[in-house]
Amino acid sequence: MLAGALVTLLAGPAASQTGPAAEDAFTGREIVLRTYAANGGETWRRPRTLSLRGWSVVYPEGRLAGATTIPDYRMDRVFPSEGGAAHEANGQVRFEGRADGRRVFLISYDGETTYTGRGPLSLDAADRRWSAAFGFGVIRFAADPGFSAERLADTNVDGRRAFAVRVTDPAATETVFAVDQETYAVLRVGFDTPEGWHERVYSDFFWVEAEGGGRFRQPGALRLVYDGVVEREIRWTEAAVDVAIDPALFSDWR
Repeated sequence: MLAGALVTLLAGPAASQTGPAAEDAFTGREIVLRTYAANGGETWRRPRTLSLRGWSVVYPEGRLAGATTIPDYRMDRVFPSEGGAAHEANGQVRFEGRADGRRVFLISYDGETTYTGRGPLSLDAADRRWSAAFGFGVIRFAADPGFSAERLADTNVDGRRAFAVRVTDPAATETVFAVDQETYAVLRVGFDTPEGWHERVYSDFFWVEAEGGGRFRQPGALRLVYDGVVEREIRWTEAAVDVAIDPALFSDWR
């Protein structure tokens, strides 16, 4: 019986190769364009702002012992209108964590200066801090002049068959995306950082109605992985797209 099963396994892939699926002909650019359309069109490709609320669990150096839950975790983002280097700070962004009525985590960028709860950071320190925080947004510019999207070998993410696309920005920085072959949701992004190979894995997607019209697909769950080890989990339970955000928020570190 085992021998028969082995024959079936060996024969199956060979038989399937006689008639390649239409998806096999998709280029990286075509996958990117389909991703835009499936996730909300121009609302998703060129959002103005995004505000997220939820909670987070931090695993120190990936260890279960000492894990800390941040019950109030927030992100506020003003997106840039043009793409640039994939893993450098752009636009405006603020991440803040609060527990028991007090701030336990802060990093914010107002378009020029990066702040933590202790005040402004030097440029070198800021670049290192942001190197693993920026990267997803480059897919929104992947079809623009100066960017390229190369299809790689297909992959799987959490049991979902996915296209793999390597996006290269004008500075020749590479970012690899995994896109669900059925829904075109972005399931994973991966890129190199000073801390090692970094991946962000997305799931539990939901739709957000944007201010002024349009829809935006947002992942409700996110895992931050360094060299194969999960160091943070985030759950987003609320989201707002294209709402007004006071610019003063991004330089408020006190």
